[in-house]
Amino acid sequence: MAESKTKIKTALDESRILVLGTQVLVGAQFTAVFQSSFPKLPSLSQYLVLGALSVLLIALTCFIAPAPYHQLAERGQSTERFNRFITRVIGLALFPFAVGLSLNLYVATAKLSTPALGLVAGAATAAVALFFWYGIEALDRPGHQPHVQAVAQTRPETPPGAVQQQPSGDGDAQGHAGGQDGHRPVEEKSGKQSEKSSGTSLDERVTHVLTEARVVLPGVQALIGFQFSTMLTEAFDKLPASSKYVHLGGMGLMALGMILLMTPAAYHRIVEQGENTEHFQRFASRMVLAALVPLALGVSADFFVVTRKVTDSAALAGAVAGVLLLLFFGFWFGFTLWRRRQEHPEPSRS
Repeated sequence: MAESKTKIKTALDESRILVLGTQVLVGAQFTAVFQSSFPKLPSLSQYLVLGALSVLLIALTCFIAPAPYHQLAERGQSTERFNRFITRVIGLALFPFAVGLSLNLYVATAKLSTPALGLVAGAATAAVALFFWYGIEALDRPGHQPHVQAVAQTRPETPPGAVQQQPSGDGDAQGHAGGQDGHRPVEEKSGKQSEKSSGTSLDERVTHVLTEARVVLPGVQALIGFQFSTMLTEAFDKLPASSKYVHLGGMGLMALGMILLMTPAAYHRIVEQGENTEHFQRFASRMVLAALVPLALGVSADFFVVTRKVTDSAALAGAVAGVLLLLFFGFWFGFTLWRRRQEHPEPSRS
């Protein structure tokens, strides 16, 4: 089990991941009301923008709450009660955040097409967010916690009055290190081997992956705020219809990337209860890597829109956007996978 101070540091890092992006989106919502095309929106959409701002402010209240609670209620002490408080408020705050995000997608889609299609887009956004932030956790948690307890309970105990034998050699060491049958629990063994092979402790690797999510997430949410605010300008209304829909698609992709980047924090709080495990480290790594795919597609889509507006050439815009997408995927995945094969070549099969 991780020490309380390590769990608290990780919990605060996760809160920081979420609060930074929430503040960016709140700022975008405030800005959207003062855009030139906002008065042209239907009354329903205008009130939904206000509703989205309201629920995002509720989420922001929850995400910031751990700071005053830690200093006032706990007097700065790292306690298990504070860790439980962070877990609860993060779990609570993710729901209004999902509602606010889905309302934004409804308003954006309804502006370009019909309210019915906007309802589909908003509902789909909410469904995806709730699945990744609550659904996966609900599916994993019932079987996960007993498994953790089982691992902790599989360590053999020395019977009272018995003399524990000390290993006399390498073979005996392997036979007695994990128990009477010579085997450690699967998770503990794999964790130890992984730490030994990588030279980096599990706590450090969890910190690294959360830091990587924190590096990417604020930028993604800033781009979503930009995308939504841009749709309420007069210049956007003058774009070709195809560019408008490409922009809307880019906004949807960025929303997906943001959902994936926020998933590790929710999973760590709800399923792992703040514990650093090999399973969580692998899960968080996959979420961060998966989020880079819609991020690259979303940025390239908006680059197409901007280039087409400047050059008035759809062909040129498509070409440069394609080059940018290849640059993203080539550098983020192609180069890194090549380096991985260079550093860790797979054994040849005879």
